[in-house]
Amino acid sequence: MRGGLRGYWGKIRRYLVRKQPKSCVWVSAVGRERNFAKVSGYASRVFQNWAACRAVYRYAEEHLPRYSKVVLAMRWGSQMPENSRSLAYDAGFFQKFDRMLHKLSSEKQAVYLMADNLASSYNVQRAYILSSRIPGYRQALRPDDESTLKANARIRELAAKYPNVYIIDAAAYIPADFQIGGLPVYSDKDHINPYGGTELAKRFSEKQRFLDTRHNH
Repeated sequence: MRGGLRGYWGKIRRYLVRKQPKSCVWVSAVGRERNFAKVSGYASRVFQNWAACRAVYRYAEEHLPRYSKVVLAMRWGSQMPENSRSLAYDAGFFQKFDRMLHKLSSEKQAVYLMADNLASSYNVQRAYILSSRIPGYRQALRPDDESTLKANARIRELAAKYPNVYIIDAAAYIPADFQIGGLPVYSDKDHINPYGGTELAKRFSEKQRFLDTRHNH
């Protein structure tokens, strides 16, 4: 996911700003700090314990005022109650996030929220390797990630309150078998690999899948 996700989001980011290359700031993170977007008052153990998280936060504090468009991305499912033991969990996250969206929507031309990709029921890369090495082997794969489904729905609800906040659901192009062109798009159960990142970004760019949250119910 790390390399693939950077490619995936990076290509989408370039698509968003290609006509105005200095108009958009991307607020997310990679590695352990990937679990948070810049949210005022965000309180979690991963934020408190990891300097990289704080560095991303400081970067956003410094650079957000310069841009007219903002893209926010994180593992939204880490903020659902069933994941309260996660280091990234903050019981008040969605209330804080809503307040931030209210502020950004009044200050920015547009705010884009990245819907998160769903986890698979089995390691996608392993299933691909086994099927290529063992004649007749087939591992059924299906999305298995209720917390992300619910979190994405929650993000859509919040976005729908603001006319200039939009959902980007490029992950909607992930096929049910987690393969494109016969190759896996995940490196495990939920991390997008570099190939998957490139292919998903390509499909997003071709179809321009922006969801106007005012018509997203």
